[in-house]
Amino acid sequence: MRTVRRAAAALGATALAAALLGGCGQGGQEDGANTTDDGGGNVLRAKSLSVSYPDDWEEVTPGENIDAMAELRKDSESLGRISLRLAFVDSARPLGAANSAAATYIFGGRVEKRSQITLDGVDGEVWRNDYPTRESPGGEGLAPKGALIAGTDVVGMDKENKPFLVRINYVSGELSPAEVEEIVNSVTLSG
Repeated sequence: MRTVRRAAAALGATALAAALLGGCGQGGQEDGANTTDDGGGNVLRAKSLSVSYPDDWEEVTPGENIDAMAELRKDSESLGRISLRLAFVDSARPLGAANSAAATYIFGGRVEKRSQITLDGVDGEVWRNDYPTRESPGGEGLAPKGALIAGTDVVGMDKENKPFLVRINYVSGELSPAEVEEIVNSVTLSG
């Protein structure tokens, strides 16, 4: 029994690190991923999906299975990350995709609040998952050990009926609730 608990704890720590790095699943760097400044701030794009992010954040090379990513870094520590993922799961329903996104967030994690929202350019359902804060395990490229990490997902279907995920992770206090709202409300689909 002790071996099973140790294995579960190791798996949980690995899943936590992967979640902070943007999750797991299908996808990958797609043609069309780029960042531009549209006059009102920085915009992160992956094909038809875009999101604005704060000026002190910068685009970085996305991790595995991520189509575009921006980070807030201080020294070698990541204090915030916004990632875009296209066709990240096989699902034909937005709520199913939102459930799948929650499953990739953290091993054994839960959604604190789920709500349906409206976004520009998205005709169907869009779901927002807000997660309870959790402690960072620390490590290379991650938030400092013990820092409280907050997270929000925006999940919907693109024009080709493929699910998209915008994941926002940040050390508590690095983004205000109003800034998180601005980021969420800036998610758009074009084309």
